Amino acid sequence: MLKYRIEENKLLKIIEDAPKEILSIAKEEGNSGQKSYDELKSDQWKHRKLSQSWVKYLSFSLEKYHRERGKNDKIYAFPGNPKLAKKHGIKRKEFLFDISVGLYKSFKSKKFESSKKVLPIYYQSKPIWQIESELAENTREIAIDFSKLLAGNADYAMMVSPEGKEKRDYYMNEMKKMLESNVSLGRKILYFLILPHPRDWVNKKGEWSLHNWDNNDWKKVKKGEWIIKEK
Repeated sequence: MLKYRIEENKLLKIIEDAPKEILSIAKEEGNSGQKSYDELKSDQWKHRKLSQSWVKYLSFSLEKYHRERGKNDKIYAFPGNPKLAKKHGIKRKEFLFDISVGLYKSFKSKKFESSKKVLPIYYQSKPIWQIESELAENTREIAIDFSKLLAGNADYAMMVSPEGKEKRDYYMNEMKKMLESNVSLGRKILYFLILPHPRDWVNKKGEWSLHNWDNNDWKKVKKGEWIIKEK
């Protein structure tokens, strides 16, 4: 049994709750001159903002779940909770993957080990989640991101892609070709989450579906409604 496991119903709850939370994250005032969702004029930039906010929501949620479930304050996510990052002097917003959740340890540089002012140097000692979210309808980029997950060594991996213009499972089935090439996943639990394209999130009823790899094919775990309601 995995030490840092997540019950599948808890993962599904995180996904189901996403449409209720994404817009509020997108509407928050941005850092370093970044505009909030309401300040953006272009639909394209609004779609990008929603996509970025989805990544933040999923990462924050998994970080919170594993910290609370394992009662372990050494678990961090990138991107992670801004308050935790500021407290521990973590400035990095991304670590190798769009979302990386893991157990972290730290040390001080030999040069500064006696100083109380110097912040520790953090490193990931145990990867738990590695996630790529590519919501542009681009098979090449999705394949590149998916190959990163296959090369990773976290207990859990997830690829998030849009439905595809022609059919719902297009990208998932394309990535199946990579898994059929005798790729050894070890004990990795691999998920594929299909979402509507961000242009169809706000006030449009869509559908999400989660699948996992059972060594032969994708198996559907659950599907549900996806709609961000904005008045």
